[in-house]
Amino acid sequence: MAEDKRGSGKNRWRNKARPDRSTSGRAGLTKDRGRTVRLLKEVQSIFELNEAAMGRVRDIRYKLIAARTLSELLAVLVRELKRREVDFVEIILAEDVLPEGNQLVTSLPARLRSHLKLVPGEALKDTLNRDHRPESYIGPVEGLACRHLFDPAAASCVCAPMVHHGKLMGCLNLGSKSATRFPAGYTTDLLEDLAVTAALCIDNVIVHERNEKLATTDPLTGIHNRRYFFEHGRRTFALAQRHGYGLSCLFLDLNEFKPINDTYGHEAGDLVLKKVADVIQVRIRRTDLFARLGGDEFGLLLPHVDLSEALRLAEWLKRSVGQLSFSLEGFDGIGVSVSVGASTFQADDASLDDLVERADQAMYEDKGRSRKKHA
Repeated sequence: MAEDKRGSGKNRWRNKARPDRSTSGRAGLTKDRGRTVRLLKEVQSIFELNEAAMGRVRDIRYKLIAARTLSELLAVLVRELKRREVDFVEIILAEDVLPEGNQLVTSLPARLRSHLKLVPGEALKDTLNRDHRPESYIGPVEGLACRHLFDPAAASCVCAPMVHHGKLMGCLNLGSKSATRFPAGYTTDLLEDLAVTAALCIDNVIVHERNEKLATTDPLTGIHNRRYFFEHGRRTFALAQRHGYGLSCLFLDLNEFKPINDTYGHEAGDLVLKKVADVIQVRIRRTDLFARLGGDEFGLLLPHVDLSEALRLAEWLKRSVGQLSFSLEGFDGIGVSVSVGASTFQADDASLDDLVERADQAMYEDKGRSRKKHA
């Protein structure tokens, strides 16, 4: 009897120790397993979405780094950011970031100018700084201090400051007409990363363009120099040669320029050169290539212009230069005239040098006629 009791007791202990293999137990495990699978799928989906977003940002970075000019860089930013289901893209820059701000902005295509705003540096700091440092923002536009920088139709936005070497250069702003597109509390990491790269690249292209301008610009008159004229002129010549359109050249040389320097000084001579350059620039097209070739000599390359049109322009330039007055600058006695030679592309021209040489020779013939006229 006692032995049976111990056996039955042992059996009872074993039964209690066994796992519950009832139907409800199996259902619970299945339910937990399904919840875990769904959770893992959600995590994997989020991971894949983040990887895809980071991949797109990397692609934009590569394109920004490859940009050589401010126009190219802004085009990349605007094009890529507008793909992010947004209604407004604003690139805000501090005015002191662009030393030649107005000139650089006006030279941009209209489609890019509409997305770019220049604001005073201090005003930019006031609108973005929190606790004395620039921070990103996401949420309703009405909660943003610099909401005046957005289109009035924007309801929500995300802003990321562009900082380089500790300096606040500007910010990237994305806006939406939907109040729920950029809800408060969402992360701004990707736009912040892009803003850091954009700040670095903007600084690089501005330095590059400034150096390029110094290398190809005449410091006195502000127009192109001889190097730029022949480098870009050869490309223009090659296009005219390939496609067979008209190309003319004007070679200009001031008459009796040395006596002006000798009589009135080099300050007066510099003034004459500047005003002559200005009056010519007013008349020419944006597609024309105008440069100071050296001393008192200037060159003009005119695509899609035949010889008769070039000669008409030459006469207009001679009249305009002859009408220049220097009395307001205190040089009443200065009178200026210019000799101009014209040439046009011919089938047997081997290079731009042939075109310029004929224009130069024609200029000397015009100068000879001028001397005989005043002899």
